Amino acid sequence: MIDDGASRATVHYTCPGAGHGRTTITVNTSHAMTVETQGIADGLPFQDEYWVRRLGSCRNGRGR
Repeated sequence: MIDDGASRATVHYTCPGAGHGRTTITVNTSHAMTVETQGIADGLPFQDEYWVRRLGSCRNGRGR
């Protein structure tokens, strides 16, 4: 763990022989967060960013 704050956490990871990366998760509001990830996988760079938003109430397996 590189950074662990109230609304943000960053993790650095290494996969021997496959690559390494860094992922940051930021909680923007109680209904939204951002995931940013970048690194090297199988010798090639990658970088992705995701915006996540809660759209509705959770339901149990019975659809209630």
